[in-house]
Amino acid sequence: MIPIDPAWDLDGESMISAAVLTVTLRAFTVKTEEKSAQLVWETATEVNFSHFIVERSTDAAEWEELGRQTGGQTRYAYTDKNAFDGYGTELYYRLRIVDLDGSVQYSPVRRVTYTAAKKIDIYPNPTGGSLFFGKNGVRLTQTEIFDAGGNLLQSIPGDISQIETADLPKGVYYLRLLSADNTVTEEVFVRE
Repeated sequence: MIPIDPAWDLDGESMISAAVLTVTLRAFTVKTEEKSAQLVWETATEVNFSHFIVERSTDAAEWEELGRQTGGQTRYAYTDKNAFDGYGTELYYRLRIVDLDGSVQYSPVRRVTYTAAKKIDIYPNPTGGSLFFGKNGVRLTQTEIFDAGGNLLQSIPGDISQIETADLPKGVYYLRLLSADNTVTEEVFVRE
C-alpha cells in the first residue's frame, strides 16, 4: 500500500506530516507505449474523496494539469497521448487528490523515460542489384541474409550501408540487422 501524503520527495520516500489520509493508493505506475505514457493506479480506500487530477512535468518542479478522473472506482487509467512529442525524453507524473472539501494531497512522483526505436529503412525493395540501408543513426555490427526457408546465406560483419544482391537468385529473402545496442531488426526484401 502507498499512503498518500502531501509531503513526498522525488524518490517516493515519505516525510513526516500530520495530514489526514482520505485516499490510500494500492499501486501507481507509469509506462511508455509508443510515444504515449500509460498511467494506471488502484486505491485501497477512498473517504470523502472527489477526484484525481493527473499532472505532468518536465522538471518535477512545475506541473501542468492533463485530465481528471472522478472517484468511486478502485482501478483508474489515463493515457497521455503523444506525451513525448516536443517534451524530450524524460517526464514526471503525479496525481493531485482532491477531497470533497477542496483539500489536496499528492501521490508519489513517477518518472518515465522514452527511448525512441530507431528504424532502419531498406531500399529499393524489390531490388535488382544493390540494397541500401537508411540507418537513421543506427550503427550495425552484423548483417545476415536468409533464404525463404530460413537458411543463412551470408553473414557480413561491421557497420555497412548496402549489400549486393546481384548474385542471389530471384525470390524472397530475410534480412537480419544487428545493431551495437543489441537491437535486432528483421526485414523482408525481394530480389527481382
